[in-house]
Amino acid sequence: MFGCRLRRPSLARRKVNAAAADWLAKMGICYDLWMNRPATILFAAYFTVSLRSIRSISMHADAVDKWLMTLGLLGAVTDGFCTRMIVVLASHLMNRMGRAGASDVHARVLHVNKSGLLAFFYLACVSWSACFLEGYSWTRTAERQTARMRSKYLKAVLRQDVGYFDLHVSSTPEVVTSISNDIQMIQDVLSQKVPDFLSKVSTFIAGYLVAFVLMWDLAIVELPFALLLVVPGWICGRTLTGLARKRRQECIKAGAEQSRQYHPLEQFMHLLERTTLYQDSLKLYKGL
Repeated sequence: MFGCRLRRPSLARRKVNAAAADWLAKMGICYDLWMNRPATILFAAYFTVSLRSIRSISMHADAVDKWLMTLGLLGAVTDGFCTRMIVVLASHLMNRMGRAGASDVHARVLHVNKSGLLAFFYLACVSWSACFLEGYSWTRTAERQTARMRSKYLKAVLRQDVGYFDLHVSSTPEVVTSISNDIQMIQDVLSQKVPDFLSKVSTFIAGYLVAFVLMWDLAIVELPFALLLVVPGWICGRTLTGLARKRRQECIKAGAEQSRQYHPLEQFMHLLERTTLYQDSLKLYKGL
């Protein structure tokens, strides 16, 4: 229209688009291939997968669990903000003491100490209530959801035919160990990791909000250096997750190998017991 021509994407870019399209098709994510923006497509895919991961936390939750998770979320956020409100109260207390005159310094200090201690007492009560609400709500909903998951898994196992276990299950200890570890891991995530993550994120946000309120120019200078805290933490978390996954796989292999070592011994002991019982029955028959 304005005399400019649309440039055809290069072969390498078309290959990247095709690979991204195949991957998104496997994930079931809608996309527009004509955009020719693999970075945008992959970012949308990552955002969609992240939303699915967040929604999977409440996948097995009923109405009571949702209320408990809401209360736990409120308690975790309040707990994170309370740790930074101490700085605000301490700054106001010091400013009031600094503005006291030389004539009425004693009366002003007594008044400031009284009001400041009362504010700290109220903050401690709010922090205690938030911590209790956070710990109780997330622990209770973790127990309820893991119990419901265990019940659904047992029902799903009992609905299977015998041939399913011959084809899809390598050994009984591997199944038992895998399910026990998965349930324990899910309960640990819901009861400890999720509230701790919410509390830490709210503490980080509250710290910058308090910094902008108290001294905004210094907070703007320190804002770019936040990446020095986020990026190493993310790398460390990914590394620890990979190590935990490898450790779990090795534990499952060790349990299966131990079961294979003890299985012939169990068969021998069972055969010996049956032989002894048969001999006793034969002696009793001959005696009669």
